[in-house]
Amino acid sequence: ALRAEVDPEHAAAGFEQLEKSVQRYSAQQHTGNPVLDVILTTKERTCADRGISFTAVADGSLLSNMSSMDIASLFGNALDNAIEATSKLADPEQRLIKLALFEQNSFTVVRVENYYDSRLKKDAEGNLRTTKRDDQHRHGFGVKSIRHIAQQYGGEVTIRTNDHWFVLTVLLPRQTGLMAARVLKGEAAASDIPYEIITEPSLYVNSKVLESFGITLPEELAARATEAE
Repeated sequence: ALRAEVDPEHAAAGFEQLEKSVQRYSAQQHTGNPVLDVILTTKERTCADRGISFTAVADGSLLSNMSSMDIASLFGNALDNAIEATSKLADPEQRLIKLALFEQNSFTVVRVENYYDSRLKKDAEGNLRTTKRDDQHRHGFGVKSIRHIAQQYGGEVTIRTNDHWFVLTVLLPRQTGLMAARVLKGEAAASDIPYEIITEPSLYVNSKVLESFGITLPEELAARATEAE
């Protein structure tokens, strides 16, 4: 069932091995999305083997408009980066990873958080660079891939750090994602989908950023704004 969900042509043959290995685990993730279940269960086992505490609260039904390969790539890369960073920490209290997948207003939000100890590096375009030993020629490919997938669905990726606490957030508009899914699944050409107008816009603000620029929102806007991290 999972192999058909991932790719009816079996292009993603690696999932067959993943599916079999996951079935051996007595405790499996049940998010409502079979592909996400495999990814989370596999990464949970990797974390356990490395002494990392991994917690996930995810509503997999929110990913119904995303292709299986995009789900595997987005969550796989995000968790691989977190595991890589956390594995280097000597303090067992800091060896933890948190993942959340939830709906906020008209957006699907993916958030991965973890401690890190190394200095973060960025390339000339501002993309995060990783230090994977087996990926020396493709630094930061994981983050670029996550950003590319988010943009396919009209979303954005933000990275925030504070006192060695790393937060990766992917924000995906629900309606834009549904429209993108129709194109990706071959159900319609982009030129054939009528445009839609946002009738209930939401205002998101980051108070710390506003304060750093010396900006004060008018009371009318502040009253209906939602705080964004």
